[in-house]
Amino acid sequence: MGRPYTLFSTFASTITGGLAAHPVRSYLPCPCSDQRVAVSEKGEVSMTLDGNDRVQEVEEWIDQSYELLEKGDVRGAQEMYSRAASRAGSDAQVLTLAGCIASERGEYAEAIERFEDAMGSNPTHYVALINAAEVYLDGLGDAQGCVEVCERALPLADVPEAQFELILFKAQALTALGREDEARQSLLATKGIEVGDPALLERVGGMAIALEDWDTAEGAL
Repeated sequence: MGRPYTLFSTFASTITGGLAAHPVRSYLPCPCSDQRVAVSEKGEVSMTLDGNDRVQEVEEWIDQSYELLEKGDVRGAQEMYSRAASRAGSDAQVLTLAGCIASERGEYAEAIERFEDAMGSNPTHYVALINAAEVYLDGLGDAQGCVEVCERALPLADVPEAQFELILFKAQALTALGREDEARQSLLATKGIEVGDPALLERVGGMAIALEDWDTAEGAL
């Protein structure tokens, strides 16, 4: 369902001796980009492990699973996920990974369930909602579902690149619903948001041109 797009987020774990936050990739299939951006994660931590070694081991399994997904090896990704889930099955990052694997298998309803489970585990883990938006739009063909997920995620997204992704998904979904004026209004929200990736600006510009929103297109391009 498109080329792999990788978001870097924070994998926070409660371990013996206190709180540790570790960077782990959250996979987001996206047909238009293969960039990598920084995404932070706030909120309460859901994983409890005994010691740094166990935390690192789970991190490695998750990271390897995403790498295998990027290569198209869903079976291998499932194996790495199963190892991570055996240690931290209720963690938001692990549940998001489960949703991504389901999405790659074409099991879109299952993917949405896992992304919602991730949000239940950590209500601020908006990376799961970004994944869900893509699945609603391109997997299930449910543009309204995509809009609703984006509206849930946008107040949580605290990184410009994530905000751009959500705005783009929302504008695409609104256009699919025949609500072009609302789509143009959505794209206006990108003004004043600074991103370091020119590909995102190009995507906004291309979307604005398609909607004949010349001011937004000029600002993006």
